[in-house]
Amino acid sequence: KETNKDESDNVVCESQSIDPSLRGVSSGLLQRIRQKEAVRAKTEMMRNPLKEKQLSIMNRLPEMCRILRSLFVTEGKAAILWDDVINKLADSHSSSLSTDQVEEHLDSLLDILPTWAKKVSVRKSTYLKINKNTGIKTLISKLQQKESQI
Repeated sequence: KETNKDESDNVVCESQSIDPSLRGVSSGLLQRIRQKEAVRAKTEMMRNPLKEKQLSIMNRLPEMCRILRSLFVTEGKAAILWDDVINKLADSHSSSLSTDQVEEHLDSLLDILPTWAKKVSVRKSTYLKINKNTGIKTLISKLQQKESQI
């Protein structure tokens, strides 16, 4: 008699722990949904760190494009020293990035938008040169297309 009582208590506890909005939904369906959620959570935990890094870089590039464009417009120069660009981007970006991270972001920007930005070496100095005639909206749309491909 006691075992039946314990089993009935478990059934009551299980039904009480179910969200009231889910009452009346079959337990089999709830179990399949929970299994799918568990599989999804497991795959999210096992994401590829390289893709995550690429996505985080891609998310920061539009702001960097805006900062670069305004930097070149305010400076009024055709090319700016690579180190100066990195330092100003590190100071101006909303998230705190080290100079190494900014350089990595700039390199990926050069790979994605080779017609807009170029790294030029003159004598012993390296400069960054951009095409000021390209609209910022065009650049951002290209970046978003590339991000959706990742």
